Amino acid sequence: DLAFSWLPAPASGQAPTAGSIQGQVVNALTGAPVRGAAITLRGPYQTPVLLPNEPIVSPAPRSMQAVSDDHGNFRLASVQPGNYEVSLRRGGFAGTVDRVGSAIRLVALAPGQQLREVVLKMDPDAVVTGTVLDAAGEPVQDAQVTVVRTLFLIPGQPVYSRVLGNIARTDDRGTYWASGFPAGMYSLKVDPPPALTEPHDPSGQAYTTTYYPDTIDPATMAAFDVAAGATRHADIKLRKMTVFHIAGRIVGPGGAGSGSVTL
Repeated sequence: DLAFSWLPAPASGQAPTAGSIQGQVVNALTGAPVRGAAITLRGPYQTPVLLPNEPIVSPAPRSMQAVSDDHGNFRLASVQPGNYEVSLRRGGFAGTVDRVGSAIRLVALAPGQQLREVVLKMDPDAVVTGTVLDAAGEPVQDAQVTVVRTLFLIPGQPVYSRVLGNIARTDDRGTYWASGFPAGMYSLKVDPPPALTEPHDPSGQAYTTTYYPDTIDPATMAAFDVAAGATRHADIKLRKMTVFHIAGRIVGPGGAGSGSVTL
């Protein structure tokens, strides 16, 4: 959440001059100051919002950065007029930008404007943890757990995207721990360790990629809500499917074996 306090712009006819942005970074849940937060200002842009898949601007927008002090205070000086993207980064907190749906809302700075008492709120990291189990209910070690975000760009039609940096592996108790993402709707994709992807009995079945809570079809995976700063427990049971092996020989036009072939 970004809360801005606006001051009047200079009277018309005055030459454009640089302005400034100053304020405080706080914990969105407690209101406590957040020290050491990196505030990045990127721009200027011609439009008031940045839309998804918008063409890359040339030349690339410039960036300015400040770091909040022990009281969460920051100041960005010598900012040219225009529209800017404001983003926040700090360990233990989710990265923050001001969004309207899937678009990024920009901050407009008039010539010479001194933007004061800006309040930038950061949500503490959300955490997803749980246990990956096999068909017998035993913990699975070294399974890869990917957190995927659920978005509804069209009502009733979920779209899933991987959360960058949120791939975890289970320990010897089958437990995984993933953090570093904002509040929202999420699901899980689990890939079994290689040793479990080969059949070990006459059934010809082996473990395969499984989606929360226990389906092999990504279209039927379930989603769960994670609140800001909350820890959500989500267990998942791996599923099996029949594994087929294909073997043969590749020959050239004259019947001779072919060396380097990609299938």
